[in-house]
Amino acid sequence: NKILDGIVNVEIGSITRVRILEATAIGAYRAETGAEVVKVLLMSKFGEAGLSLMPKIRGYVDQSRLRAITEALLKAKDIREIEGAL
Repeated sequence: NKILDGIVNVEIGSITRVRILEATAIGAYRAETGAEVVKVLLMSKFGEAGLSLMPKIRGYVDQSRLRAITEALLKAKDIREIEGAL
């Protein structure tokens, strides 16, 4: 990861560096987990047609965006509602 490499190579105190790395790892994990929740919901509600939306969703890393998509999925009756939310 180029961003992470840049952070690691910055000369800062070791404690600060560890905190930055931890925050980066936690953010990446949350985004990955959020996308997986969306994937499971898409598959369970809309089958293969739902999974066709995953390439676009995987690009989202903002937790509030992924949470909004999850909430929309829980309420959606039709896949077009989700397509409109993306």
